[in-house]
Amino acid sequence: MSGELWSLTLAEMSAGLAAGTFSSVELVEAHAARIEAHNPALNAVLRVDLEGARAAGAAADARRAKGTARGPLDGIPLAHKDMFWRKGAAVSGGSAILPGVTGAETATVLERLDAAGAVELAALNLAEFAAGSTGHNEHVGDACNPWNTACVTGGSSSGSAAAVAARLVPAALGSDTGGSIRNPATFCGVYGIKPTNGAVPRSGAMPRSWSLDTIGPLARTAADTAAVFAVIAGTSPRDASTIAAPDHGAYDGRVVAERAKTLTIGVPETLLARAGVDPDMASGLEQARGVLASLGIRIRAVELPDFDRLFTLGDMMLKAETATMHSAWLRKRPEDYGRTARARIEAGMMIPAVQYLEAASLRGRWLQRYLDEVYRDVDIVMSLGPVMPAPTRADTDFTSTSAVPELAARITKLSRPVSYLGLPSLNVPCGFSAGGLPLGFHLIGRPFAEADLFDMAALYERETGWPAQMPPLGEAGLKSAA
Repeated sequence: MSGELWSLTLAEMSAGLAAGTFSSVELVEAHAARIEAHNPALNAVLRVDLEGARAAGAAADARRAKGTARGPLDGIPLAHKDMFWRKGAAVSGGSAILPGVTGAETATVLERLDAAGAVELAALNLAEFAAGSTGHNEHVGDACNPWNTACVTGGSSSGSAAAVAARLVPAALGSDTGGSIRNPATFCGVYGIKPTNGAVPRSGAMPRSWSLDTIGPLARTAADTAAVFAVIAGTSPRDASTIAAPDHGAYDGRVVAERAKTLTIGVPETLLARAGVDPDMASGLEQARGVLASLGIRIRAVELPDFDRLFTLGDMMLKAETATMHSAWLRKRPEDYGRTARARIEAGMMIPAVQYLEAASLRGRWLQRYLDEVYRDVDIVMSLGPVMPAPTRADTDFTSTSAVPELAARITKLSRPVSYLGLPSLNVPCGFSAGGLPLGFHLIGRPFAEADLFDMAALYERETGWPAQMPPLGEAGLKSAA
């Protein structure tokens, strides 16, 4: 069975470890072999620490033998976007600037995964400095979509989505500032959660926007995503932006699909009608809506006030804050930036301070308006992130086509306003396009209502089984990333 360990979900791996069916070291070896076999075509993984992972796996096996296992993640091999520092180690940030710079502290999310016994196997590809909605990277090469390597993964958590979809690891961490977890999850056919702003500490993670950055997991099932989220969530004295979840306290990671039947979903029909949604994506959303309705979920139309305005406000905040963070390097080392990232970052230099401050000052009022008007009668909004399946890497190559800004806007136009509001949002896989590319819809909840999103996703997943579908790795259609 060891040759197929990589095909198990995180929950199945955890159960197998508990039953003694296999060891953590065997899991590490199986995933390392999977990476060796398929990463040359995918370029999802930048570095593998096999020696360290073997040692961590052996320690997990020893704890289990003594009856002191630390929980469901103990002994599970994971990999993460290459932007989380470990003390004394370097990250690349997908850039030519960060390699060689070592961390003064370990990211809080990594400390929490370490404490849970998770095994860190590898560092994953990303758009340069997490700035890019397609996943292109001029320094380390593009991560490629496992369903069709000619297509983008989405960005900026490109390697995280590709690695999870390809079964290189069962789950991974990414970051989301305007869609960078959710949209790659859509394009690669996995789950990905952008948590409520303040739900997960960001200390020790490479920043892009102090107002909008969030950290969350990607995984192949709703339950697996929830299990990782439960470990990393919660306040931290190292991150003053973290907020204690009101009323219900820390999330315990339990997913109860039946509980979702008490919830009401709102669909922004007017917004979607004018968003230029691709027919395949529209069909996927409609079929998913029909599945949930057949299960007794109450679904109604809902209006999302001034959604385009929220995109503009969020875009200004993101660009201005990113430019501020990079201003010194842009002055001293402009040639070390890729053309795509540099153009994105320099755009923030043109935003007047008064416009940035207006966007920042209006944010709380807009959130309250949405809570009062949108979430008054519904618990969850069911919408889209990207309005089309994954485009090709050639069509979205900033260096060779002038169509990229328009395509990039179609990827983020529905996800960035959610980041501005700070609401939690989860991508849910919902089938495939006529061309065999994954489809997905986004569930958007009230602040700190991640449990509602996981429950609803699990209910839909139980009826459809989409996460069991596997990319055609090794078949003739899989092209080299080179």
